[in-house]
Amino acid sequence: MKFALNAVLLPVVLGVFLSVLTVHAKSHRIRALDNALVSMDVTNQVVTIDISEGTPNQKFVIECTTDFTSWNTLVISRLSLAGSFNHQFECLEPKCFFRVRHGK
Repeated sequence: MKFALNAVLLPVVLGVFLSVLTVHAKSHRIRALDNALVSMDVTNQVVTIDISEGTPNQKFVIECTTDFTSWNTLVISRLSLAGSFNHQFECLEPKCFFRVRHGK
């Protein structure tokens, strides 16, 4: 299992390459522009995205792509009153890239 982390796209793009034959766990963490901590953990083909230390009730969007030409919205939600969020996704593609951004 290999990861690519790219913070150039704002506020955060988290990428993950998934292999059906690999069972290693990996994780990455990055500070967003609003100082929220965004982390991604991968075990097999399950991706867990956590947001913590964020602004309570802040709206955000989690999207995924396999080719960077089109993005699919997975979740539109708000952070809890504690400024956190947790969600799991299963990626069945050989490569998936995830982006967490502020919602409007």
